[in-house]
Amino acid sequence: MSGGRRITQSDLLQWSILNQATKNEDAKDTPGAARTLEPIDKKWIEIILGKDDSVRMRECVETFTNPHNPLETRILSLDELELLIESIDNANNLRPLNLWKPIIAALDDPDPRVRQYVAWVLGTAIQNNPTSQKDFLESGGLDPIMDRLVKDPDADARAKAAYCISGLLKHNTEALSLYKAKEGFRLFNVALKQPQNAATQKRIVFCLKNLLDMTDDEDESYRTAAHLVAREVEVEGILDSVQSIVSGIVDMQDAHFDTDLVEKILLFIATLAKRHPNTIFLMSRHKLVESIKKLRVGGDGGVDAELVKETIRALNEVM
Repeated sequence: MSGGRRITQSDLLQWSILNQATKNEDAKDTPGAARTLEPIDKKWIEIILGKDDSVRMRECVETFTNPHNPLETRILSLDELELLIESIDNANNLRPLNLWKPIIAALDDPDPRVRQYVAWVLGTAIQNNPTSQKDFLESGGLDPIMDRLVKDPDADARAKAAYCISGLLKHNTEALSLYKAKEGFRLFNVALKQPQNAATQKRIVFCLKNLLDMTDDEDESYRTAAHLVAREVEVEGILDSVQSIVSGIVDMQDAHFDTDLVEKILLFIATLAKRHPNTIFLMSRHKLVESIKKLRVGGDGGVDAELVKETIRALNEVM
């Protein structure tokens, strides 16, 4: 369509209101007479068309960072913010809106649910988003989220911190190097050893498995990063901690255990054995094989039988 001004939503809205107001008028317009439309108050446009996302994001942050607001109101604002920043454009607008720092600061909120939701918001913002990952690091987000991973007394907050860190490290060699320099893999091991921490443990072993998988990436920098991760797994004794988790589960065979955790651990072990066999010592291999053989397999609540076989096969092929 060429020529003329594009019709906007505001124009359509004014036409609708005017049409409604004059629908009962019988008189025809005087030929040649010009009709002047009165400007519509912006509040009515906001009510009908909705607020701009940037306005909503600011309001969400103002609401949840105010400790005087009811807890449920704060949580609802965090939930709305998380939905908004699922959009990459909105996540990338956190920096120009100066919202990164107040969100990160809320990781120290006294309420565990707020801390949990804040870590979730941060994790969603940086998921598969290099621009937001860079903004997160430059806004000082790494140290506080690492503290939440091991120091937060709330298990759900720790798990969401692991979710955030996992999203940051995947295919981000700069973040990975910085995380290593800050002894992040040592913290991974600390978290793996903490009792009643299954949700966080799952996040960590799955994150490590994905990082080790970069060995086959076409990008040489990612392949190098995968070898760095394998080295950290070895140096920090992460495999020993994983073996202890499996042994502990074997010791309570008759009780309920987290099948998802066990299967993620097996995927991690198999990946390490296949891609980085030199990181697995003979004694560790024997212990792992013996523990894995004792796992309850199949049936209701059992571990996937094929995954067990694949993991044992991968370990037995380690020279």
